[in-house]
Amino acid sequence: MSQKIFYFQDFGVSFDSIGMSLTTDSVLFGSWCGFYLPETASERMLDAGTGTGILALLLAQRRPRAEIFAIDIDPRAADTAARNFALSPWSSRLAASPGDIRNFAAGAGEGLEQGGKGFAAIVSNPPYYKNSPPLKTKVRGLARTEHAWSAAAFWEMAQRTLEEPGWVAAVFPPERLPEYEKHAAEKGFSARLGTLVSSRPGLKPYIGFYIFGREGAHLSFPEAGHNGASPPDFQEHFSIRDASGDYSDYARALTEDLYLYGRRPEPPKALLSGGISGHDPAKTPAG
Repeated sequence: MSQKIFYFQDFGVSFDSIGMSLTTDSVLFGSWCGFYLPETASERMLDAGTGTGILALLLAQRRPRAEIFAIDIDPRAADTAARNFALSPWSSRLAASPGDIRNFAAGAGEGLEQGGKGFAAIVSNPPYYKNSPPLKTKVRGLARTEHAWSAAAFWEMAQRTLEEPGWVAAVFPPERLPEYEKHAAEKGFSARLGTLVSSRPGLKPYIGFYIFGREGAHLSFPEAGHNGASPPDFQEHFSIRDASGDYSDYARALTEDLYLYGRRPEPPKALLSGGISGHDPAKTPAG
């Protein structure tokens, strides 16, 4: 049986065995986090609800000192992420394991020599739908709806696992922001940075990228990442496509060192063992 692989410039992502596929939103958010998540002393990070592991992979590429532990309540997703990590250039700085945010604790970073320490930052693309139409599989339901996840449980986990000052980056629809802010405030956090995303110019934002931090914590951004990629000027709102239907300048600035944009991929030899079907390199994931 072949695997479905989407190739980036420096790594590939298998996404055929979990509830959610790879999306444009997750790639843009992961890149945005790599540029704008405040720099920390330890760069120990937790990817909560990792799915394919794409956020952890993008952070590992953008942040050369980052060590990232990823959890997912679905063991198949955690296994998929672990396999994607193992085939990446940053395998020594990435690890994944099944985990539930409701009981996950600091020091559980198996394979990363955490030594009982907490995390400097959490990144998450959470299942933010409270209700959704019937889905094909239970796994997809876990990935999309809040069966085992809530804003309150998420912030309780953040308080348990984050070192001082501690940062949280999450992506969810703007209408969910008041609920996340409410529970964040109860734990001493507030929204410090945010970018709203529309699919095209003039349309209402459908998703938001947010960074939360404790009051008084200093926002200090890394100057450059892998391959010398420098962050684009920060924007509070952008559209993925421009009026002509092409990727907008800002979307391209976030992904120019990630997507192939029509170039042929050069997958690692490990990805070529067994039956693997590569995604059309001229295309990008559907949003």
